Amino acid sequence: MDLELLGLRQAIAAWRDQAILDAAELLNTCGAESLEAFESNLHTAGPLDMIWDPASYAADAIDREMLAHSSGPLVTTLMQAAEDLGAKEPRFAALSKALAESASALDLPQIAEDASEPKARPTPTAPATPSPKWPALLLRRASELGRKASDNIGEAADSAARTLRDRTILHDRLRSAARTHLANRWMGRSGQPRPVLAQVILLIDETAAQARMLP
Repeated sequence: MDLELLGLRQAIAAWRDQAILDAAELLNTCGAESLEAFESNLHTAGPLDMIWDPASYAADAIDREMLAHSSGPLVTTLMQAAEDLGAKEPRFAALSKALAESASALDLPQIAEDASEPKARPTPTAPATPSPKWPALLLRRASELGRKASDNIGEAADSAARTLRDRTILHDRLRSAARTHLANRWMGRSGQPRPVLAQVILLIDETAAQARMLP
């Protein structure tokens, strides 16, 4: 067997492994940063997000964070891999160029921007001044409410505790949905749409296969 050819194929295999490792490490780091940002913004989730559609809320939030953290560095990582391949052998120049051009053509999640302007809140109207015939009634009502206030303190404390427990459960649902979306859409190896890491691996594998077939 041609030792030079064998050495070149080994170099291609090593390049492939390193390129995939670099991309995977980058996405893994960006994923951890995105989950941290998701956690810090969890208090902004509304009741509808937490109860009715936690998956969509989590997917949108994770995609925004991952695009912000990874889209530029991922292109840079692939372009560096292309440069490394081209430096190994002059015959790889065309493959190196093609890989560099493909780096910015990955099918990344798209975030729909809300073009609508925030709705203006209605200006609160001043409460109507009570008629002179109401003061006695209002005083009696205030007295009744005051007597009931002490009885309601314990009930309010129990209600607050239940609310806190319920919110913790709902937040856990959002956390689980965020981790699932990150694993499936960004770090997965298969699925539709094809996960980002799977796209990168396929691109590098195809480039390595073409490099091995060059005369």
